[in-house]
Amino acid sequence: MQVSLCFGTALVLYVERVAFALVLTQDAHTHGLAADQRTKGSVLSAFFYGYALTQIPAGWAAPLVGGASALAAGCLASVVPTALCAVATGRASGGKVGFLWTARFLAGCVQGVCFPSIHTVLAANVPVAKRAGAASYSTSGMYLGSALGMLLLPSLWRRSGSTACYAAVAALCVATGVAWATAGDDGSLFDKQGPLPGPGGGGTADKAFPGRRIQLMGKGTPWRAMLSSAAVWTVVASNFAFHYTFFVILNWLPTYYTAQGVDLGTAAGTVPYLAMFALCNVGGWASEWLMSASGWSVLAVRKVMNTVGFAVCSASLLAVSSAGRTGAAGAAAVVACAAGGAALSRAGFAVNHLDIAPAHAGLVLSIANTAGTLAGAIGVTATGWVLHTTGGDWDAVFALPIAINTAAACLFVLFAKGHDLFPLSSSLRDDL
Repeated sequence: MQVSLCFGTALVLYVERVAFALVLTQDAHTHGLAADQRTKGSVLSAFFYGYALTQIPAGWAAPLVGGASALAAGCLASVVPTALCAVATGRASGGKVGFLWTARFLAGCVQGVCFPSIHTVLAANVPVAKRAGAASYSTSGMYLGSALGMLLLPSLWRRSGSTACYAAVAALCVATGVAWATAGDDGSLFDKQGPLPGPGGGGTADKAFPGRRIQLMGKGTPWRAMLSSAAVWTVVASNFAFHYTFFVILNWLPTYYTAQGVDLGTAAGTVPYLAMFALCNVGGWASEWLMSASGWSVLAVRKVMNTVGFAVCSASLLAVSSAGRTGAAGAAAVVACAAGGAALSRAGFAVNHLDIAPAHAGLVLSIANTAGTLAGAIGVTATGWVLHTTGGDWDAVFALPIAINTAAACLFVLFAKGHDLFPLSSSLRDDL
């Protein structure tokens, strides 16, 4: 049940993200909302500043209050910025942009709480041997949610307008929040009497009361070693590269499709996200098979999946403009290949923090996700400026993510590791 709720939460939160990008694109033509590409990029990027602000604090706090409790609060709180977006549609023209920027900033703050909490729930409730599959499945909810948003929301907007879209999203957030609130087990790591993560996934029983455990874990955090580790920074770099590409696609896909004549209400709009949903899971399954059936090392599997994924993504982005000139089908196909390649790369970098820092995986993940969030803010804003200054040149838009993906893939090959680099000391583990 916990894993299914994690999947459903990721799905709902990404329906919300797609909803705003799509409604903003449509309302730019009908209500004068951020019609200028630079202004649109600024509004879309506001989400990421709020998201970056709460990532690391949420990663620290979620184990204290319980992952499910934090998710219940976060999902219910998502209704507030969604309602503000609906209100902005009816405001006078002069105040709309500032109002929308604030609403999206608050939405980012809320969602920044939710995703670290999902990982807290998985760590507390899923056995070590099954975490890779559970994490891949939960993550794939983001892509299915994006696909459903692209498929269903355009027709709802045409029939009933922006307010109906926002109301639908708010209802989903409320339902998800209530589900977490009534889930029973709050997923708190400190309520578990199971093993503390350590070398090989084992450890002593967690019998210390929460305050003592937090104090000891704080003393046992190897900040200097982690922040000076090339293996940690290559995970951060790959997160930055993936999220730069993904968030540009997520936020600007409606604009790109409109420019290429793709009907946003057809299945073509869902293809990139369905490709990500499929290949995210395929990457996890393939990795497990390569290690169990073929005897590949963890490091070899991570490097191969990461390299292949980024290579496919970058090669596809090279063909964005030429594919668009062949018609709607070509535009959808090339974006699907780019998005699918990006999702495949997650079987490399996105699980590597569990390999190199199992006892501190949440901290490494928060640092990497913060970098990915900043990548989204930079990429979404930069895309608006590039489109404005070049008159809509999508080759220019994707030149930077191609370069970033290539650099990240090379760094991962050179510096990634596949074993625990920061094990807890035996004395600390005994105290815990």
